Amino acid sequence: MNASTLLSASDWAEQTFGSVRLGDQRRTRRAVAIGTALAHEPGASLPAQMQEPSALKATYRFLQTPDVSYEYLIGPHVQQTREAAAQSERVLLIQDTTELDYQQHPTTTG
Repeated sequence: MNASTLLSASDWAEQTFGSVRLGDQRRTRRAVAIGTALAHEPGASLPAQMQEPSALKATYRFLQTPDVSYEYLIGPHVQQTREAAAQSERVLLIQDTTELDYQQHPTTTG
């Protein structure tokens, strides 16, 4: 992969969630903002990703909104993936389901 094709967290969130239809443009903007925070710290907890208590509360409220669902949020990403895959003769869909358990290594952190 060419490094120049990688997007910043905010660009990725805009591309992924910017066209989502959630019944209100403010919800779309919220989805982009949440996506940006998640992409900045993908391994962190939601409270750490949101950084501010008000942003965390807004995220929880957003996720509990009846017009917001996994299907609606993932829809644009699925469509973009299909379009990108259609441009290539061969596409590899690789998934690693390896699990590591370091509980027996007490000096290991992180």
